[in-house]
Amino acid sequence: MKTKINNLLFRIKQQTYKITREAIRRILQISIRSVDFLYKLWAYFKRLVSGFSNIAISFLSSLLAIFLLLPSSQARINCYNNMDTIFIAIGGTLITILVLAFTLAIIPIQRAVESFSPSISYLYRNDNVTKLIFILISLFALVSFVLSIDSIIVGTKASVLLPIDLFVVGVSLDLLRLHHRRICLLLEPSIAIQKLSKLIINYIRTNQRRISRYAKLGFYTLPESEKEGKNPTSLESALYLSNPDHKKFLSQNIGEIAEIANKALAKNEIHTANTAISSLANVCIHYIESRKNNLVLYPSRDALYLINQSDIDSLLNKIYQNLSDVAQNAIRASDQTSCTYVLKAFGKIAVFISNLEFGGNRNRYKNLLFAPVSFLGDLMEKAQAQELDEVVLQGCYILDDLTFRSPDDFHFIEVDLSNSKLYFRIIRNYFISGRLDFINKVLESMLTRLHILLEKHPRSLFHILKSSLETIEHLMPLALVREKQSNLNFMFLPFSMPYQITNDKSLAAFVQQATLLNRVDEEREFANPYSHFSEYNHQIAWHFRKLAENCDFGYSAFLWYIIESIKSIMIVYLKILESPLTNIQNHLDDLVKDMTLYMSFFWVAFSKSTKIKHYYAMEACDALTWIALYCYSEKISQENSFILLKMKIVDSCVSNIASIIDSYTEVGEDRNFYNITDLIMHLWYIRLLALKRNEIYQVKNIDSKIGKLKAYEKGDWTEIEEIFELRHRQLIKELFENSRMRALDQNKAIGLLRYFLTEKEFLEHQSPRNIKSEKNVKGK
Repeated sequence: MKTKINNLLFRIKQQTYKITREAIRRILQISIRSVDFLYKLWAYFKRLVSGFSNIAISFLSSLLAIFLLLPSSQARINCYNNMDTIFIAIGGTLITILVLAFTLAIIPIQRAVESFSPSISYLYRNDNVTKLIFILISLFALVSFVLSIDSIIVGTKASVLLPIDLFVVGVSLDLLRLHHRRICLLLEPSIAIQKLSKLIINYIRTNQRRISRYAKLGFYTLPESEKEGKNPTSLESALYLSNPDHKKFLSQNIGEIAEIANKALAKNEIHTANTAISSLANVCIHYIESRKNNLVLYPSRDALYLINQSDIDSLLNKIYQNLSDVAQNAIRASDQTSCTYVLKAFGKIAVFISNLEFGGNRNRYKNLLFAPVSFLGDLMEKAQAQELDEVVLQGCYILDDLTFRSPDDFHFIEVDLSNSKLYFRIIRNYFISGRLDFINKVLESMLTRLHILLEKHPRSLFHILKSSLETIEHLMPLALVREKQSNLNFMFLPFSMPYQITNDKSLAAFVQQATLLNRVDEEREFANPYSHFSEYNHQIAWHFRKLAENCDFGYSAFLWYIIESIKSIMIVYLKILESPLTNIQNHLDDLVKDMTLYMSFFWVAFSKSTKIKHYYAMEACDALTWIALYCYSEKISQENSFILLKMKIVDSCVSNIASIIDSYTEVGEDRNFYNITDLIMHLWYIRLLALKRNEIYQVKNIDSKIGKLKAYEKGDWTEIEEIFELRHRQLIKELFENSRMRALDQNKAIGLLRYFLTEKEFLEHQSPRNIKSEKNVKGK
């Protein structure tokens, strides 16, 4: 019974808690809605009061007029005999106020002209609202003079006209307040720039409509025999060519906006300058939009008639030059914000041009893209010279955004090639000036562009990838020199961005992304599904090979980054071999050739080194050993064709390891037998697994490589053999006897070996003393 009561009380408490919680939630919701409603009501009331204040005098004068129209008020007004003097006084007052208002308006107009540009006076003179205010107030004054004449309006008493005239005075005063507000707006830079920009854009639209109308009329009046091969658009082009005067008006007003921007920069008014810069970009875009269907293309004499230019280039170059002048003034003033706005303006124009389309064809406008991108790159270099590094980085991001926002069916290889040269110059200047902190950021931007192009324009990436890799190859010697001169942090090494496998824009990540291009062509069964993948990787593999041939990496931290990068790329290849898309031997052979070309970096790099660090030699041997051991994985097919492919990969790994050992024996930093034997043990790892897989050919190959090492020519074989025995016993203990090492990292060769070899007895019977070779026997 007591338990039932407790359960009942618990349920009552729980239900009460739910009801209370729900009630509190509803109260909070109602409170929030009430507060939101009151806020909106208050905002609406404020707008209403603000709008009412603009007509307050007219409203009050209307109330006064209604009061004066009352019979009692009319009776008292009729007692007054000199009504004409009131009308005359009102008319004179209106004229006096009008003259004073327009006279005093000269002062803010003069100030605006001095602060901004002379075109402000033109805008004021031709302002329609100002003209209307002047006409209405003048009309009200003249009407007041006329009403002073007795019985001028038949049947209307002067006592009735007086309240109306007073209401007109109230309206006139509100009109003067409107005139005052418009004059004050001239002192606001954004309004002046907005008016100028609107004037230019309206002129562009009006001019285009007028020419389009004339072109249509002219086309319809042509005889039928002359209409063949012509259209109204072609006549528009002819009309624009025959009437270039419109460019003078546009150039003048564009210069006025640029002048406002320059004056604002001189006064450190950054917001005004940025508003003017945005207006110039908008004017440029509107003009291109209006002329996109009727622009005329013809060979450029300045470019030896090799490329085309258009009839709108002169005006566009005027805009670009004005923007460039503003940016250069900003650079001299170290104003990074305004300079960045100019770069964004060029980027905005370039993106617009890349998205232009004429009859489904974008190639018509490709040449227009050269100028804004060239000006952008030139400003980036000038900003870099003044150490405005944030501007340079913003320019890199803008170039990436241009590549990203361009349509899939549009790609201009020439622009990207010029951008690759720009990246080269920027990074080179950073190396020369010693400002190394920004190099990886610029490199990341360059690599980001490659990833975007791989996704959007994979077929046109070949030349861009080649140019970008050449940029890295030419600058790597500078990076090595800087590394030796400076005490640089290993984890933040400048110029290491392409090889940082943790970065999603590295070359290894690029190779991984390129696997998405691997697909079987159902219409062509014998087509190579890895054609594009191999094409890009062949370039990257040769890139590593060229680095090895031209640079001394033996004692450089870059070597560790490259080793990890190549290992990551080899993992991508091994994953492809686990699930191949084709069984055609030639296609698979091409993949293996790329792998061997990648791994050839090791023997070339170490053979070219004048000094080799033991740690880097160990890392290189470990990476090659890991690749060779992974080839014995059951995940890769055990068919005869795949066995041959795996043998080629393992042979390449063994040869590269032997070459590294020989190079270390010659120029290693600490060439004792213990360090050399540590390197030789990596060959022993492969031999152990090859013997377990019963690959006698590979066992003999490794024995031969070990027997021919230069270490045996320079040392006592017996001593090396003893060290070898010691390392072998340590290996058995590490793999099987030490429980702490049971979970070895499989990203290392010894961890992968532990995964494949599980029989302790097998290892115990494999002794290094079993290795025989003609050289060893002869030495003994």
